[in-house]
Amino acid sequence: MKKAQNTIEFVIVILFFLIVTVMFMFSYLRIFPTETAKVREQIACSHSETLAIQLLELQGNQINWDSGGGLHELGFATSTGMEIDYDKFETAKTRGYYNITTDANLSIPFKISYTAYAFNYTEEVIPTSTPENYNPRVFIVRSNNNILIYAGSNSTTAELSLTLFFPFTTVTNNSCDSGVLETGDINTTNTKSDGDEIKLAWSVGDSDLDCINLTPVTMPDLIFIRQLSFKNTSTGQDYPIYLWNETILNNEFGSSGDIDHDKSYCEVERFGILIDGAEKVLTKFKILSWR
Repeated sequence: MKKAQNTIEFVIVILFFLIVTVMFMFSYLRIFPTETAKVREQIACSHSETLAIQLLELQGNQINWDSGGGLHELGFATSTGMEIDYDKFETAKTRGYYNITTDANLSIPFKISYTAYAFNYTEEVIPTSTPENYNPRVFIVRSNNNILIYAGSNSTTAELSLTLFFPFTTVTNNSCDSGVLETGDINTTNTKSDGDEIKLAWSVGDSDLDCINLTPVTMPDLIFIRQLSFKNTSTGQDYPIYLWNETILNNEFGSSGDIDHDKSYCEVERFGILIDGAEKVLTKFKILSWR
């Protein structure tokens, strides 16, 4: 009888132990992945902050920038604070540099992108004809106190969404001498107490060229970009938007591979002045890193 009682007590203890163990494991499995994701996100944020300093505050190895060989230290800054060298960014993108390497075994995946948020007026020569052979692109021409915006494609359809703000002035818009807006292309002017806001929503098709001529009563010192997007809505591919001097107002390069979307990535923002020769463009930079 006592042996049977001991056996029952033993079984009860084992069952109790198993129940407690299972409950603990379920609690652990619920908490641990969340904490792990937080740690991974913190690591990614640390990398993003480090990259922001490396890329946007340091000049890199200028000898290697000039020669194009053995470049291990990226840095896009000029010798003046807040200024970013446009040529360095384009060089890094063209040559495919995408790792910040501190030793032979450590590299940090990242993507860096920028979007202009303001540009100034400068007198440019209006082209006698627009480029005939180009991929989807938008280009902005500044001449005779006008802002002309062309959008065209010879290959595929793209959607333009561009909002410009002209502070402390009013703006009229007219059709260009070349380029015709189609049905469905929308231009909207919102007059506010502190200036005019111009919204363009265009669909640019194959072998299509659209154009608008914006004439402010008084040309402001800065023209602000409140929205800027030109993309293929089917594939999600972004296309460049240029000033007429070929300065790209939206750009990106970085590591290949997929971003970990389980919250194990981090993005930081910085503001600076993109310097392309005499052109100075107020710009927002985003640095994204992941683990």
